[in-house]
Order: sequence, then structure tokens, then C-alpha cells
Amino acid sequence: MGERRPDVIVVGAGVIGLTMGVCLAELGLRVKLRTRVASSATTSAVASAMIGPSFAPADDPVGVRERVGIEEFTQLAAVEGTGVVLRRGRLVSRQAGPLPPGVELCAPGELPTGFAAGFWARLPLVDMPIYLDYLVRRLTAAGGQIELAQVGSLAELAEQAPLLVNCAGLGARELVPDPSVRAVRGQQVIVDNPMLLLSSGGWNGKGGEDLAGDVALEAADRFGLGLAVADAFGEVVLGALVAVQAHERDAP
Repeated sequence: MGERRPDVIVVGAGVIGLTMGVCLAELGLRVKLRTRVASSATTSAVASAMIGPSFAPADDPVGVRERVGIEEFTQLAAVEGTGVVLRRGRLVSRQAGPLPPGVELCAPGELPTGFAAGFWARLPLVDMPIYLDYLVRRLTAAGGQIELAQVGSLAELAEQAPLLVNCAGLGARELVPDPSVRAVRGQQVIVDNPMLLLSSGGWNGKGGEDLAGDVALEAADRFGLGLAVADAFGEVVLGALVAVQAHERDAP
């Protein structure tokens, strides 16, 4: 008896592809995830992930999705092996502006020199390689399959399953093809934690995150960078400079 035809093929093993595969498999669908590289070799594996805060209004669809995500990852922090931890940290801005709901304002003495506003928040931080491994385990436990193979075309895969989900990320540039897809690289450096206990970040004072402009914080000022996240794994992630350019990934 031959292999049963999948109900859906998901293209890509980054965080979006794996999450989509998990959700569909846990709904009872037969899922095959097709990828040319393992999840550990995807762009997702080198991302630094702080979940939240949400600046969108409560009735905004984007805000609703963001708050669901924050709640989900907050719950995952209590699950062993997910790579998710909760950390209290400070976000600061050189401009005063709208604040997300439910945050604790920084006292004047808590603001670094040159910053006009700031707040404290307890947010999920994600160690992405660990989290991706968790998603792989969850997908296989739900009956999903991962197939390492080059994807020739979406049309080819569409003949193999009634549903096709394209989560190819940067690969969509050649796969679709869509030459308008470009990499937006956020440069980051990972160093040993020099006794930092808090995560820190910034926002642009206009109701949204901005890690490329005037955002900086005291833990990162001397490095000329805009974000410092002290994680639970003995490391500090320093970033970020946003640049639209060709995709590059330096070897560790």
C-alpha cells in the first residue's frame, strides 16, 4: 500500500513554516513540510526574538493578533524545552509618544541621559534555535512529516496535495518568482553576558518599534547599537542596524 497523499504541503522550515505546519497537523490534517534546508540553517535560526509590546489600539486587527502572540508565548515560557523565558526590561525613546497599555512608566531617574520617555515591561524572549527544535518535535508528534529536498516550483507541489502553503521566506524570490522580495538584515552581535540582568530595547516615541533610527539605550550606547537583550542563556544580543540588501549569513 502506497504512502497516503498529504492534505497540505507547507513550503519552508523557518518559524512561519513550522508554525503553520504545527497548527494544521494539530487540527488533524496530514501535513508534509518541504524544505531545502533544515530549520537550523534558516534565517529564523539566527533571529533575536522579543515578543511585544503591542502599540496598536485594542480594536485594531493587528493589535489583536499581536496580543494573542504575546499571550501564547507567555504561556510557552512555562513549558520546558521551548526556549522561551519571561524577562522584565526597559524600553526607552528620545521622543515622548504614545505608550502601550498596561506598562510601568520609568521614573525620571531611571531614564538614560538624553532620553525623554521610557517604560518597563515583562515580555517573552525566545532563543530561536531551541524554539525551532521544539516546533519540529511538536510537528512530528502531531503526525507531520519533514522532507528535505529542493523545491523546483510551486506548480509541481500543487499536484501533490490539494492545499499548498508557501512559507519560503527569502526563497520566494526565486521560487514564485518574485524579484521584489529583498532581505532586510538586522545586524547583531552575540557576546557573553557581562552581568546584565535586564533586557532592554527601544521604540520611536510614535507608537511603534524602530530599531534603526534614534533608538538607543544605556547598555548598548558604547557599542553604537540600538538593542541589548540579556537572555537566560548566558549571552547578550546586541543590535540592530536595518539594511535592505542581499541576504548574508556569517558563519559562527
